[in-house]
Amino acid sequence: MAILVHQVGNGATSLQVAMNIYQSIADDLRITISLEELSSIGNQFEAAEKSYLALGH
Repeated sequence: MAILVHQVGNGATSLQVAMNIYQSIADDLRITISLEELSSIGNQFEAAEKSYLALGH
């Protein structure tokens, strides 16, 4: 998770790609992600993306 947040935060990975990777990993591990968890993760990725964009990138 931290790696994906970092990737979104430095512009290397888009928000949508990060969400897709996270969900794919969970699927591969056969882990069910609740809607609340998805929302929280999405919020973390969005915050990282906003931070990156605020730096003028």
